Amino acid sequence: MAETRLLDATPKPRLLGDTGRIAAFHRPAAQPEGEGVLLIAFAPLGARRGPWDEAFLAGFGASLVTLVDYRGCWYRAEEMAQLLPALRALAAQHRRVVLLGAGMGGHAALRHAAALRADLTLAFSAPYSMDPEMLGGLQGHQLRRHYQAWLHRGVRVRPEELQGRVLLFFDPLLAEDRRQAALIEASGDCRAVPCPAAGADTLRFARQSGLLEGLLARALRSATADAASARRLRRQGRRRSADYLAGMAARLRGRGRPEAALRLLGQALAEGQRSGLLRLELAHALLERGQRGPAADLLRDPKGAAMSSSTATADLAEAELDSLWEASARLGLRPAFPAGARFRPPADDPAWTEVAAFLAGRIRPGDRVLAPRALWSGLLGGAGLADLPEAAARYDWVVAHKGRLRVEHLDFWQRLPAAAVAVFANAVFVVWQAKPATGRADLAGTPHGRAYAARLRALAAEAGRPEPGWAKLWRRLSGRAGGLLPRAAAAPSAPAAAAAEPVALPDLPVARFAEPAPPPDTERSHFRMPLFLLRPPADPALPHRFAPPSIARPVSQLCTAAQFEEPAYARLATRLGMQQVGRRHRKNWEFCYILAAIEEAGLLQPGLRAIGFGTGREPLPAALAAAGLQVLATDAPLELQVAQGWAQGGQHSADVMTLHRPKLLPKAQFIQRVSHRGVDMNAIPGDLAGFDIAWSACALEHLGSLRHGLDFIEASLGCLRPGGLAVHTTEFNLSSETATFEHPGCSIYRKPDIEGFLARMHAAGHEVFPLNLHPGESELDAVIDLPPFLAAEGKPHLKLELRRFVSTSIGLMIRKGR
Repeated sequence: MAETRLLDATPKPRLLGDTGRIAAFHRPAAQPEGEGVLLIAFAPLGARRGPWDEAFLAGFGASLVTLVDYRGCWYRAEEMAQLLPALRALAAQHRRVVLLGAGMGGHAALRHAAALRADLTLAFSAPYSMDPEMLGGLQGHQLRRHYQAWLHRGVRVRPEELQGRVLLFFDPLLAEDRRQAALIEASGDCRAVPCPAAGADTLRFARQSGLLEGLLARALRSATADAASARRLRRQGRRRSADYLAGMAARLRGRGRPEAALRLLGQALAEGQRSGLLRLELAHALLERGQRGPAADLLRDPKGAAMSSSTATADLAEAELDSLWEASARLGLRPAFPAGARFRPPADDPAWTEVAAFLAGRIRPGDRVLAPRALWSGLLGGAGLADLPEAAARYDWVVAHKGRLRVEHLDFWQRLPAAAVAVFANAVFVVWQAKPATGRADLAGTPHGRAYAARLRALAAEAGRPEPGWAKLWRRLSGRAGGLLPRAAAAPSAPAAAAAEPVALPDLPVARFAEPAPPPDTERSHFRMPLFLLRPPADPALPHRFAPPSIARPVSQLCTAAQFEEPAYARLATRLGMQQVGRRHRKNWEFCYILAAIEEAGLLQPGLRAIGFGTGREPLPAALAAAGLQVLATDAPLELQVAQGWAQGGQHSADVMTLHRPKLLPKAQFIQRVSHRGVDMNAIPGDLAGFDIAWSACALEHLGSLRHGLDFIEASLGCLRPGGLAVHTTEFNLSSETATFEHPGCSIYRKPDIEGFLARMHAAGHEVFPLNLHPGESELDAVIDLPPFLAAEGKPHLKLELRRFVSTSIGLMIRKGR
């Protein structure tokens, strides 16, 4: 537009903060006139970590902050609370604050308008809530796709969260969007701007039509940006939007006016529109009239192939790629999707690549396939593709992602084993075929197949439909028939073995096992204690016991569910400032265990000195400082963080203030008592000595090998004065005392590794606290979390499957000898 002057030279963005789920990037104003205006943009769902849409937003010259929720946690309040202080401080330096967001980002912009003192909020296709109960039982497409109870229950836009002028853009022709917009408008001072035929992505419509460009240009120059000007800009530019034209054509076809739709699309193409979306819509209109030849020509590029990834498909959204696939399948074409499309499996995830390789070439023309969209590009010839099950539909192939089974589709998933055969299974997927080839083994009874059944039982319990008592009793009795000893596994047939447990580890080319990995002879979703845990240590001098461990009287012990129920755990968690005290997660246990060990040793006293290794952003430094201790927190030097990938994961600490917990102690006391230093745990400097406490939380298994981690524990004793305490947590192998996983990125310690090391420390004159390898006797101690490890309310994460081994956390306590 004439009033917008885009800028070529702009400052570089910098990382303002990263919680491990949400990253904030700041780019200072490019021109002096833009220094007084701050534009804060919330990225929509699916955006990758990095400045979002900067090529467009930075061109307005204002100071720019982009927030990217790259983990898809819907800008949770717990995560945003870590970023709000820096955002408020930045907003206070500007005279005008404008918020912008679409979809999930629009929801976040609305909810943080008051917190950021916004003068103007532009929200596009923003939901009021994703909780059906908040929407009067509404069950729309977006809700079915994205709703997760643990994440969305009770979350909505509240009146007190809105501030300044709020403009909400939505498509009134979509019932779900219309309902969401009405609830937001009723929540407070908000003006809804309907954009008919814009589709579910009104931000894209606003970009195409010039609406967004005009609004931002006016808003950032303190001109009027209200609902009236927005409607005027929408009317002036809507025919420049391919989304609008395609939407109007689809509406005309739906009303039985295909000729009018053809005229509208033909005129748009004649006027110079080269959008792949318009070509796709015109192809559908021609197919309805039986004109297959012209329709196929529209979907081919000049070389005769289906729409190429470099041209026409580049402007198609996910839903439109569905439509392209449908039209191409009807015409016998196979489209090449854009490189960034979500129709490709993650190349670095072996579970996805394994199932994609299994399906390749097995899908026949005419097959009906239910599979996640990321697998669609490899399903040649599938006439019917879906990613959400329909009750009345019949499928030839069903690819079940165990981490994405939803309660609302529970009946379908429960009936599936009776109507199909499991022909492939791995840690993430189970593939079902309605009519498998003769002789193909049914993998429903394998560990991965039983994990699928365990997921369904968990969903049924969540839905209030637990399995009948007799079935539960029979499953438990049959599962315990072998006692403590693992059941001997029958040798599977060759096809079953290849499908059930792929042996290749393509993402870990240097991975090695101490010996061939054990066969999957225990149910991965239901842990049974192996006999070797009962065996006393080889060295009779090593102190040991075998009883349910207690966090109130800690020794060297495993993480178990009962410890979370002890009053001491709640007290310790509160002292650490944990917001979810009742969450049964082994990482929380590790922090509480370390604090309990220090307390048990009588070292939680003011004036004592503590050193933490690989502290990342854990709460222990602040908690110890609050108790009056002097703390040196260390983490890997910057060059190691970058080389090993920790800098991108948001788990490292770059400076001392990343460890501050304002709820535990004031900033002044924290700065006085806590210092920070970069330290390579494989080469501890000699000047680090005289400490009373040395600790690390699940860091030593990442040092390169089993030996590197044990050498570090011994070296940490050198940092202590006589009588000082070393307390460390790491991974413990519950599957085998012989085979294990050892890799430069992570290693899992076996019983002989731990016992041999502690015996050596005991022989060297150090006091070794008794080793207790009791794995717990609660029902939750039998639950094994399977990949992908999805956070959910009430879901335990105490034992997990890690590279084909069941692992949990172990804590070790050693007092330095005098």
